[in-house]
This record gives sequence, C-alpha cells and structure tokens, in this order.
Amino acid sequence: KSSLASKHKDFVETNGIVEYKGRVYVPRDSRLRERIVRAFHDTPVAGHPGRHGTRELIERHYWWPSITAFVRRYVDGCDICQRVKLRHGPLAAPLYPNDPPARPWEVVLVDIIGPLPESHGYNAILVVIDRHTKLVITCPTHVTLTSEGTARLYLDHVFKRFGLPMKWISD
Repeated sequence: KSSLASKHKDFVETNGIVEYKGRVYVPRDSRLRERIVRAFHDTPVAGHPGRHGTRELIERHYWWPSITAFVRRYVDGCDICQRVKLRHGPLAAPLYPNDPPARPWEVVLVDIIGPLPESHGYNAILVVIDRHTKLVITCPTHVTLTSEGTARLYLDHVFKRFGLPMKWISD
C-alpha cells in the first residue's frame, strides 16, 4: 500500500493504482501530466475545449494537486486556442461615425502604408484621400516619416493643388 493511501482517507490503492475520491491520482511528473492534458485537449475528438472544458474532462478520470493551474498554463500556451478563441468585451476604443463633408477637400484622411519592400530608396507610402470625392493621392516615403515630414509632403504634393482642408483625420 502506498504511503499516500495509508496516510489519507480520501486516497485508496487498488492493484498498485492510487485513487483520490474515485479518480486516478497522477504523481508529480510534469511530462505525464502534460501527456494527459494533451490527450484531453489537443486530439481531434477533444477539439481544444478551453480551460474549463479540458479540466472538466480530465477530472472525470484523474486528479492531482493544482490541476486547475496546470491546465490553465497549458491552454494559455496553446497556439491554436489563442488564435481562434472568442474575445469578450471591447477590443479597441469605440468607433464613432463622422459626418460626410459638404464639399471637396473639406475633410482628408491621411495614413502611411508600410513597411514595404524598398523601392527606389523608399519603404512606405503616404496616402491622402479626399472624403468627398474619394480622390487618392500617394507619395513615396519612409516608415520613419515624422509629423514635420508629413506636413512637408502634404504641402508639396497636395496643398499646392487643392489647398488646406478644414479637417485632417489620421491615426
């Protein structure tokens, strides 16, 4: 009889297998415990049931101290679970619609696309869009473009043709 089974009334040994409240006790062997979690979590039949579901499936047959924390660490480290898990609550600041402009070049949208593969010494594109006409103007630039550089590109490529907008929207 194991020392564990002889010391605690909730542990029983039968044919060399120690049980705790009717479930197989898993000794302190992290590789064995991980194999058990993998069997109840990663297999196509299990289908990555998450923290609670995995623990519930395991606890039908096995037990060890801190099983909840062990399963949590395993599931939190599962690449597939992290990529497909549903997110609850807001992921970003709420978006509010802005009113459509009444005339061309009243409101412009400005953004930088990049980094891109380098071409002719540039690795990004400054994009300016008129919200009213949807006209797009692009300028080659660098991802390290400063606000002063953005203003310079705007003056050189947009302002000279269309003037200064009432509103400038950018992230």
